[in-house]
Amino acid sequence: MTTSLTERRKFLKQAGLMGSLGSAAIMGLPERVMAFGGESARIAEDAVAPAQAPGQSEAAPKYHVKFAVCGMSHDHINGMIGAVQRGGGELVAAWGGEQDKLAAFRKRYPDVKIVATQDEILDDPSVQLVLTSQVASERAGIAVRAMKRGKDFLSDKPGLTTLEQLAEVRKTIAETKRIYAIMYSELLEVKAAVYAGELVRQGAIGKVIQTINIAPHQIFQRAGDEGGGGGRPDWFWNPDQYGGILCDIGSHQVDQFLFYTGSTDAEVVES
Repeated sequence: MTTSLTERRKFLKQAGLMGSLGSAAIMGLPERVMAFGGESARIAEDAVAPAQAPGQSEAAPKYHVKFAVCGMSHDHINGMIGAVQRGGGELVAAWGGEQDKLAAFRKRYPDVKIVATQDEILDDPSVQLVLTSQVASERAGIAVRAMKRGKDFLSDKPGLTTLEQLAEVRKTIAETKRIYAIMYSELLEVKAAVYAGELVRQGAIGKVIQTINIAPHQIFQRAGDEGGGGGRPDWFWNPDQYGGILCDIGSHQVDQFLFYTGSTDAEVVES
């Protein structure tokens, strides 16, 4: 069974995955919300639900979407896969460029077909949705290629790292009318963050005018993490590849600020 583009939009919204293009806000641009074929990329009001472990959804998924992974440089890909699967997604294929990540992926998803090139996924007509957590600077390129080949796209954050990539992604969305989304896991899959959003919408804490984030970011991965037990790979320390601290780690915080305050745009004035 396959689904139409309209149904897949509903699928991503109800899965809580249609986040905004945070990089646009971080770069000081006035337009925060990307258009998915004319639709707002902001999370639908009824889309946010408490994070659940795989297999714990309260109701049977309404949609069946075949999806594939095209790049797994960051372990966020596992959370992204779980979220799509809970919404009814079927993981059918994967490509990875790092042997250690690929080995961990094979162990976690032993029944998923591993392909030798990105094009094997992008040229597969049965794949409707492409996920990536590839090196940050390479994500926009994969997105553009996927959308031009008729596929919707879900990226790890940040979805892109330069203004040139931003312009190309926006141009491709306008031309192809495909869905482009970014998975902001700190807002969409952390129970405390989801509940905070519910309190804001209920008016329980008044009008939000400021947010702060004091959570540290671990340099070394825990030994129990998939692919963990060591330091961050080299690309984590190369600004050309990860986009800089505001574009990468800061994108979560900017996205949360806009969401909790009900804002549609913001400007970074000091850092």
